[in-house]
Amino acid sequence: SPLPTTPTSPDACNVGAGATGVSVVKANDVWVSGDGGPCAGVLHWNGTTWSSSPVPAVTGQPFLNAVSAPSDNDVWAVGYRETVLGMNEKVDDNSIIFHWNGISWTSVPTTDVEGGGIVRSVAATPQGVWAAGNSMLFGEFPSDMLIKKWNGTSMVDQTVQLLSRAAPQDYASLTGVSVRDGAVTTVGFYSPRAGVTTTLTDRRGTG
Repeated sequence: SPLPTTPTSPDACNVGAGATGVSVVKANDVWVSGDGGPCAGVLHWNGTTWSSSPVPAVTGQPFLNAVSAPSDNDVWAVGYRETVLGMNEKVDDNSIIFHWNGISWTSVPTTDVEGGGIVRSVAATPQGVWAAGNSMLFGEFPSDMLIKKWNGTSMVDQTVQLLSRAAPQDYASLTGVSVRDGAVTTVGFYSPRAGVTTTLTDRRGTG
């Protein structure tokens, strides 16, 4: 069935016009993240119709990049919120993560250790919940790998190799994450200002 394409009920956040991620529990249990309008939300397919499920409001403009649903009462959506700082119009990006427990969405506590961040992918499994993206200070540069792990209370930044701090115009980002057989694998890219863009991978245990 086509996604809704207008910012009206049942798609108040216009997710259908800006879909960014999908996760399928079963044929009649499909979740789609997106942000085509003034808010960010998730659409749910029950086998017959789509329904809208806006996430909690945040300061600034929210953007959802991905969703992962191990079950119909355990759904994770990730992205970032963008705020403009002061008259100089510096843009500040900070990670946002939400969880659906089968009844409602809640904001998941998370702190960007490097000062800012964008979460681009999430993998929620019985072995844990992991998210990946890029950390940043202000604007786009410098940007480095970002990995977060659910510790039962909050999503916590994990130790990663900082590639861009010595060259502030370099850009590194993780764009995908997968959890399987006790290992977490993330992929992305590193784009130095002077050089060739290369693929990044990070593999670690779930413990």
